[in-house]
Amino acid sequence: MIILKILVIIICIMCLLSLSLYIFLASKGDSLTLYSTLDSSLQISINQKIFLVLAAFTFLVCMYQGAEVMLFWLPSEWGGIDSDGDFHTLRSSLSITFVIFCGLKFIRFIDSATHEKFFLREIREKSEELEKIIDASIPELNRMKIEYERKIEGIEDELQKESLGPKAKTRQRPYIAFISALWPEKRRIQNYQDLISKIEHMQSRLLNT
Repeated sequence: MIILKILVIIICIMCLLSLSLYIFLASKGDSLTLYSTLDSSLQISINQKIFLVLAAFTFLVCMYQGAEVMLFWLPSEWGGIDSDGDFHTLRSSLSITFVIFCGLKFIRFIDSATHEKFFLREIREKSEELEKIIDASIPELNRMKIEYERKIEGIEDELQKESLGPKAKTRQRPYIAFISALWPEKRRIQNYQDLISKIEHMQSRLLNT
């Protein structure tokens, strides 16, 4: 009995830590573990899957307990008996209904907001670089083009070594082309390629004036 109690305590602590870590990672907005719920091409470990499940479960439990507290004014005698003969209070039934219809939708909203933070950061970075390109001279444009090309190579190397799993280490760089367009690093590559095209256009305009 004591062993079972200790096991339950450990699981509860893990649940709270998972939710706390999820909140921390969501606030940073750069966790591929959280992003993986959008793109199935991301291969996450069983530990990461357990982490996501525990975080979602803990959040729903907190919402359930919070709903019960808010419904404290309902008498405990109000309720009904289910098909198994167990009595359920109206308070608990309403709390479960709240979790099902509101809690699950709110989890989807949080998940969607986490993904959107990736897109917003990319848009902001690209707009800042575009401003630099517009005000740059020809020597500065050449330097920026080389810098973007190096960044693309660096991202592709990281994708090949880490993001695609152990088997990807033996594959050639053209395999990068088959990565899902939703993948954040793939979009970063596309953004840098767009910036290089913009630089080449600016260089052509400046040389012809």
